[in-house]
Amino acid sequence: MRSGVAAGILMLLGLWRKGKVLEVIPAKKRKIGDFNEFIDKNMLVELPLVGKKFTWYKPDGFAKSRLDRFLVSMEWLQMWPTSKQYVQQREVSDHCAIVAKSWDKDWDPGPFKTIDAWLLEPGFKDLVKDKWNNYEVQGNRMSKLKDKLKLLKGDIKEWNRSIFGNIEESKRIIMMEIEKLDVKDAECDLL
Repeated sequence: MRSGVAAGILMLLGLWRKGKVLEVIPAKKRKIGDFNEFIDKNMLVELPLVGKKFTWYKPDGFAKSRLDRFLVSMEWLQMWPTSKQYVQQREVSDHCAIVAKSWDKDWDPGPFKTIDAWLLEPGFKDLVKDKWNNYEVQGNRMSKLKDKLKLLKGDIKEWNRSIFGNIEESKRIIMMEIEKLDVKDAECDLL
């Protein structure tokens, strides 16, 4: 496959079988009719949607649409019959992220996150270094890493509340208000 800016952007259309892309359409030749024909030819279907009705909102609020979606093959559905696409909350972008899952419960541990403001706060890096170096954990390397990250996560949460207050709760309340407005707008067009 060609690479570089001069080669143009390629759109890979999602049927993969044994590591092969079935069709590649150069950006200059793309047309919506070609895309629809590709969908029909390969019998792709959209996963059931959970959550919001729209995945894109114009910043001024005058337009919204379902731009983002998962299209899958029948083979996919046979392998993962309970697959659904979940529309996530809109945060920074005008798009809502969507996640495909084939189960209703997500048993994975929550991700380890950092907030940029922490890195600017005097003493944060020293706190992390001191805490990390003083944790006493047992096991193999991966087990030690997992346990230290878990301990560090708890210590950082405590430190964050003492320095910044409960930002997560404030964010949660604001995000709930945005979600209510998005739902209300989907039902009766607020503008």
